[in-house]
Amino acid sequence: MIQFKNVSKIYKLEKSNKELHALKNISFTINEQEVFGVIGQSGAGKSTLLRMINQLEVADQGSVIVDGVDMCQVNANDLRYYRKDIGMIFQQFNLLSNLTVEENILLPLKLHHYDEFLDLNEILRFVGLEDKRHSYPAHLSGGQKQRVGIARALIIKPKILLCDEPTSALDEQTTSEIVDVLRRANKKYNITTVIVTHELNVVKALCQRVAIMEEGQLIDLLTITPSDSVLKSQTYRERAMEVLADES
Repeated sequence: MIQFKNVSKIYKLEKSNKELHALKNISFTINEQEVFGVIGQSGAGKSTLLRMINQLEVADQGSVIVDGVDMCQVNANDLRYYRKDIGMIFQQFNLLSNLTVEENILLPLKLHHYDEFLDLNEILRFVGLEDKRHSYPAHLSGGQKQRVGIARALIIKPKILLCDEPTSALDEQTTSEIVDVLRRANKKYNITTVIVTHELNVVKALCQRVAIMEEGQLIDLLTITPSDSVLKSQTYRERAMEVLADES
């Protein structure tokens, strides 16, 4: 369980000497093994909120409680321990270009000691990259790169998976494929998944609940029913005609 209790974050703008209130007194709870979405326009505070969970951003006020531990009160040494249960997926994939697919996936295991982790072959099969294990990122499509990012996050057997705009750099068909991988990961590995996105169709296809953010404030919390039909398996021409065709 992840709890935000009266969380606020203020950035001081150096040039103007003004303050930007990125988060304003945010309180809500994310349930264990839930797929939870955070949506809002650019600058709404979505990514700041997400990065509070693993303390890449630090609150000025309030508490972020993960599995009973107030992450805001954890010292630097202990923070490394708690972060080992949190995987993260990024918008721009964040792969190392000089490492193969296999080496990128195994990188977390090289940087930290994990008592438990997934088998490499299992995770390659899960994300559909068995034939790309020795390829370099330059030879992969955007969707394949994101699958590597997902595999790298999953191999440590995280309790929590943080996804920061994981599909915004992808086309619609590839987005559908990545959403399917994330949905299956949540079910197979019992992971609490938090996904920040501006794509409403992704939220509808994947999440059980969603927080709507606006100018650093939590505007609403909605319960939704995930729908497999939202991300349609259409050709690009079919999708274009559906959106662009003159209804008259």
